[in-house]
Amino acid sequence: MSQYTCCELQNSTSWGTKKQSLVTQSSQAAELVAMTTGVDAARFVQLLATELGVKNPEPIEVYTDNQPAIDLIHRDGDSKRARALNIRIHRLRELQQQKLIEVKYLSTDQMPADALTKQLNSAAFEKHIKTLTAQ
Repeated sequence: MSQYTCCELQNSTSWGTKKQSLVTQSSQAAELVAMTTGVDAARFVQLLATELGVKNPEPIEVYTDNQPAIDLIHRDGDSKRARALNIRIHRLRELQQQKLIEVKYLSTDQMPADALTKQLNSAAFEKHIKTLTAQ
């Protein structure tokens, strides 16, 4: 499952949960698929806001709780283990090099998008929902 939330001016403007179209064999690969889904949604929201005259800060901050995925995006060259993902990896690298996105680490217990797909205790769920709804 891929989940993402897009926030604009500290408000959730887009969110989603989607079954991944690609079967992956590692959490790193699954995270890369989820990141590209989220980045595509965030870029759409950003471009739409620009068309409506809203100034957008760049780059888009992309948060993940998977350090190996971040390392793969920052490393040059292809990944032999992630050959099927190389197009996604190159797309994320290219967007980062163009300073359109910035991939950052966020610990699992701080990840608000987890409220969309994971079974959480009530305190964690309420905390993430407050973050997503800017309360």
